[in-house]
Amino acid sequence: MKKNLLLAAMLLASTIGFAQSRSALILLKAGEVKEIEYSQLDSITFTDPVTYDFEQEAAYATSIFYGSRQYVLRFSDKPMNAGLPTEVGQMVLRVYPIAPNPVNSAVNCNLAAGRYEANKSFEDYSLYLGDSWFCVLLCTGFEDGVPQGYQIPMSHGALNVSYAADGTASFDFKGGFAEPVELLGNVQNIHITYNGTVEYDNQDPKAYKMLSDDMNIEVNGMGGRYETDYYGTYGMYTLALFNTPIDEDGYVVGAGEVVNLSLLTEYTQHMDISKIAGEYEIADVINGPYEPGKFLSGTLYEYYGMMFPMGTNLSFYDENGYQVNKYGFATGGTVNVSVEGNKITFVGDIETENGKHFTFNYTGSADAISDYTLTESAPASKKIYTKLTEVKTPAGKLNVGAPFMTKNTELRLIKK
Repeated sequence: MKKNLLLAAMLLASTIGFAQSRSALILLKAGEVKEIEYSQLDSITFTDPVTYDFEQEAAYATSIFYGSRQYVLRFSDKPMNAGLPTEVGQMVLRVYPIAPNPVNSAVNCNLAAGRYEANKSFEDYSLYLGDSWFCVLLCTGFEDGVPQGYQIPMSHGALNVSYAADGTASFDFKGGFAEPVELLGNVQNIHITYNGTVEYDNQDPKAYKMLSDDMNIEVNGMGGRYETDYYGTYGMYTLALFNTPIDEDGYVVGAGEVVNLSLLTEYTQHMDISKIAGEYEIADVINGPYEPGKFLSGTLYEYYGMMFPMGTNLSFYDENGYQVNKYGFATGGTVNVSVEGNKITFVGDIETENGKHFTFNYTGSADAISDYTLTESAPASKKIYTKLTEVKTPAGKLNVGAPFMTKNTELRLIKK
């Protein structure tokens, strides 16, 4: 065996030495010939073979493309729900590839073919090495229908991705843990493969869906906050007018729409609800002018390679309470606000980026708005989360205060 390896090494070295434009040919014992282009060679190392004490051919694969070169892939031998286990004892492999951006993600956002290796860089063809992403999920039970269990981080691994002529994908993952994992039966090295089609949930903000028709939003609830600018020139109400169902804790649990509204008012040191009354015209969310009587336009804003929805917009949630990649960003229109006692009425007709309009008319209690100029209402005491299928960039966060919140069920698989 050593002689054969030596012969192969000599053959490869001689090929590299006299013809960089040619390929190296390696003859395997089974008679198969492996051809490697010189340009793809970096170095050759002979090591002892790795023994995989867990091997699986996955039957299911799901993926999300977040944009900005970021993906998440999940593999399992049993069905998954939003990337999570659906049975006790089920194991899900989760990896976070960093890849070249698709040419047009709205048409095709498939993960690029190639070899992805685990590291802590954000270079193309990396698997991001972080506990929450490069891991195995093990389900040990359910609580209120939500899988509970363990999130077991891996220490190393690589994923090979290729596509057949008919578009069928082939994924081959080899990796493992720093030491044997008792929870998995003392497994340390794993080998998981998947061959088949993969449907990508395209969450690239740049490829978001716009409104296809004018919409009237039947609002039945509200949440929000009041705060002031640093120089004391205006106050700002950041509001969410919604028709989504929410649970007793204020979390979104079903389908619907949310009008995210940013209103600039006369400055007051603390919230004075009488000052919100009036007619508002649009101001650019990036360039202003920031002055009382304006509502901010909506847009996607790029920050360190990530896209954030800003300003006034209409957002959408599916039947599970997950935010979908669809928006209507305000580019024009008017908002009228009136106050009677403790009741506030919002009437709006908003034009969006493709000329479609969304309208709303809602009366609700001022008690739903938190005064963030007061210590007890500060953001640190009221965390707002979106219920996403994965831990996302802050692009998924709602810029609104309690009691309107959406949550991330995947964050509950956090035991280690």
